[in-house]
Amino acid sequence: MEKATNIVSKILIYENQKEAEARLRSFCEENSLIGLKACNSTTMDIFTSNTDLGGVIISEMTQVGEMTAVQIATKIHDIRPELPIFLRMNQVDGKNLALDKVFAGYFAIDRLDLLRDCLNKYLFTTYYPMALIRGMQEISGTAIAANLKNCDIYSSAPYLVNDQVIYGEL
Repeated sequence: MEKATNIVSKILIYENQKEAEARLRSFCEENSLIGLKACNSTTMDIFTSNTDLGGVIISEMTQVGEMTAVQIATKIHDIRPELPIFLRMNQVDGKNLALDKVFAGYFAIDRLDLLRDCLNKYLFTTYYPMALIRGMQEISGTAIAANLKNCDIYSSAPYLVNDQVIYGEL
């Protein structure tokens, strides 16, 4: 019997309200997320480095220097368009169609179910059946062995290193 898959995702959080930050931290623990608090001094460096991030949560009240939350999100989207960005609003009263290009979803701290729905849509949608993984491993091993004579080819248990959105052990 195979053990259950434990896939988690790192998510960068821009939040300046202590109560909301605590609720988001708790939410992350309950939903297979590793919440990383954004540090103002090196924030944009994270996006240009090879950091495995699944997404970004940003509060509409966030400000870094002179940049507002929307400006920060737009800059992040320009640097890493594959990252979904979720906007925490004080009240969710519908989408702003002008911002739909930047934000993957909107939620309020008292409506974390909306965030959970967004995360399920954007982060945890890829499933890799173990039979497929083992088949790919076998085919790859055979191809490598055919090209590298007099070498011992072996492989360890399969695991998911990075697929731009999720990471974890299979």
